[in-house]
This record gives sequence, C-alpha cells and structure tokens, in this order.
Amino acid sequence: HFSIPNPSGWCLPPVMTCVQASFYNYLRMCLKYAPVHTPESPFFQAVEAWLIWLEPWNVVTRNHQYISEYISTSAKQLYQSTTSSDTSPTSSKMTTPPTKTSITIPTPTTPSNYSSSYENYVIANYHLYTTPLALFFKRSREFDFSASEFQRNLSLVRRVMRVYTSPILDVLNRNSSLTSPLLSQHESLLGLYRPPSPPVSLSDCQLDAHNLLEEIVVQYRKRLSNDAFERMGHYLEQMTGFLPSNERYIDHLIHTVKRIVQFPPSYEVLPEEISRINDRRADNVAMETPLPKQRFGYLSETERMDILTGKKKCSPLDVAFIGDPMTARVRSYEIPLFVTWAAIVSARCNEMLGLTTLSSNAGELHDNKRRPEEELVVKLMREGNESRRIWFRVNLRFLADVRNLGVFFFFGIIWHIIR
Repeated sequence: HFSIPNPSGWCLPPVMTCVQASFYNYLRMCLKYAPVHTPESPFFQAVEAWLIWLEPWNVVTRNHQYISEYISTSAKQLYQSTTSSDTSPTSSKMTTPPTKTSITIPTPTTPSNYSSSYENYVIANYHLYTTPLALFFKRSREFDFSASEFQRNLSLVRRVMRVYTSPILDVLNRNSSLTSPLLSQHESLLGLYRPPSPPVSLSDCQLDAHNLLEEIVVQYRKRLSNDAFERMGHYLEQMTGFLPSNERYIDHLIHTVKRIVQFPPSYEVLPEEISRINDRRADNVAMETPLPKQRFGYLSETERMDILTGKKKCSPLDVAFIGDPMTARVRSYEIPLFVTWAAIVSARCNEMLGLTTLSSNAGELHDNKRRPEEELVVKLMREGNESRRIWFRVNLRFLADVRNLGVFFFFGIIWHIIR
C-alpha cells in the first residue's frame, strides 16, 4: 500500500525503495530490446507495469467480500452462537470482510487524479518518468498501425501519453538540473543503472516523437484511402457535424505530444502535405519536384542522400502501388483461400472472353544481368502498366472481402425471411 510520509523526507515505501533499481533496469531492457510485433511480448508487459508504477494515485483500497468464504464462516459462527450457552459479546462476533488494495487501470480518456501531494513521488522516480518514455517513443515507431492493429496500438500510445499531464511535466522540468536531495537519493539507489549525465530531457525526444506521429497519421490516411467502409463512416461523421473519432483521438494525441516534448506551437506532423493540399504556397513549389528514379525503380546513393538531407521530397503518402491489383498480396480483411481462387477464376474468365491477352514480349522479362529483386520490380511494373491499359475485365476478388461476404449473407437472410 502506498502512502505519503513527511514531504521533507524520502517518500517511497521500503518495498518500492528496494526494487526501484531492479525495476528500472527491467524497464530499460524490455523497452529497448523486446519485440513489439507480438501481443505476448515482454515489451507490453513492461509497459503495463511501468504505467502502474507511474500513477500510484490509481491505487484504491476497497472492501472485497469473498462470498463463499465469508458466508460459510459467518454461518458457522452464527450457528455456534445460537447453540452455545455462552452469551458473551465475543461469542457472537461476526467475521469482518477482508480489506484489500486494488489498482484501477485507466482508459486513454480517463482524467488523471494527480495532486500536488505526489510531487515528491515524481521527483523520487525522475528517471522512471523520463528514460522509459524516451525508449517508448523510439520503439513505438515500430508498432503495427495497419487496419487490424491500429486501434490497439493507438490506444496504448494514448494511455502512455495521458500520464504526462501539465502538472507532472512542470515537476519534471523544474527538477531536470538534478539539485534536489530526493533526486540525489534516487540516483544513488539506481547505482550502476543510473543514466549518464546530463540526464534525458523530454525535448531530446522530438525526432522520435515526430516519427511516431508521422507513422500514425500516414497509416490512418492510407486506411481512409484504401477502405471504402472506413471512408464512408468518415464522411457520415463529417456530415453530422462531428469530428470522426479516430481523427479526434489523433488530434488530441498530437497536442499532448507537442506539450510533452516541447514542440513549437507551429509544429505540424506533415507540414509539406498540408501546405500542398490546402495552401499551395509558392515556397513549396521546389519541393513538389518529383524525385528522379534510377533504372528498375531504385535510387542512387546521391538521391538517397538528397532525401536524408531534405533536398528532395519523399512523402510516404506518395508511394504508388506497382503491379496488378487483381494479384496483389492478401489484405487483412480478405480470406486467403478465396483470394487465390478468385484470381484463378477471374483469369480463366478473362481468357475465355478474350478480355485480356498475355504480353507478346513477356519472355523478355528474364535477364541474367539483373538481380532477382530488379527482376521482380520489372515484372510488377509491366503487370501494372498492362492492367491500366485494359478498360474492362472480370475481377472477382471482391468476393474474398469478409465485409462484402457479410453484406451478401445479411441480404440473403432478409430474402429468405421475405420469401
């Protein structure tokens, strides 16, 4: 159970004091090296434990009544008190329900219960508030923000960011100079695990924070452009006057991260995209120049350096799909077996109806001088060009979409009921 002792002294209970260094090293190792692509990874277990440590004000003491034990024990005592000749008050005393401590796990939208009485606790855990956050910013860029995992990973990022409210950030910024006695004792407890001087500053995480926000925004925009159902819901929410839920969450997350890492007020996640779409300012005309490509779609070393230094624009939103959409990889909302058979049946139907023909120079695709990856790029580019030249063909791949199958199943049930 956590309690606040004299504000002028050390504020951590003995157990937390003993395990602080080991727990800090556990967080540091898991957040830095554990994989992030499996839900059962130690990374996510460490994040959950870390969030509990950061917010002791979520610990609540409640009376938990264990129904089976409490009722059986009370019944025995009641029976003994009625059959016994002893009428003293102690013989009829009932069992008191046990008191236990529970932890409330907040949601991403739960307001923080932090108060100024916990300021010493934040100072005594300064490096547990800063160093793991810097590692989280760096590793969360690797999260899977595709359609199937977008909500789960976005929710985790929002849960972490909601901890760092303005009062907590004020405490961290005021004590970043390491002059507090509590902070000196905290560093001495960490021992060999103590971070090198100068300590981690939250403003040093700006690059990693920007990369994380950029990944979230880019994946969300791609999801809107590729998913007709998501786009339809997006437009319906806009027509009703409400900001779409995901956009509202992302917008709030951006403002929270801006406050944490001290981005300037004019910061925008994708400023070149916003400028190109909305303003079309003249100073961005040079950036609109398309990046020249090397043969087979590969970039030269000079062109790579132009991207890294910012001389050339290379936005993830401008990445074009190459290849034939009918034979593209299986999407997260498609059934793999149905995709395979839909492609085979579609190709046979097109061949029988004479809607498509094989390229006459298809045999020229093979070139011993090309690397295998170059061979694949050339093949995909040729297939994409041929598919765009066809004005009509049979494509049954929509039958592999689970959402379309759900719609067909629903109307089938309605038709069966009506008939």
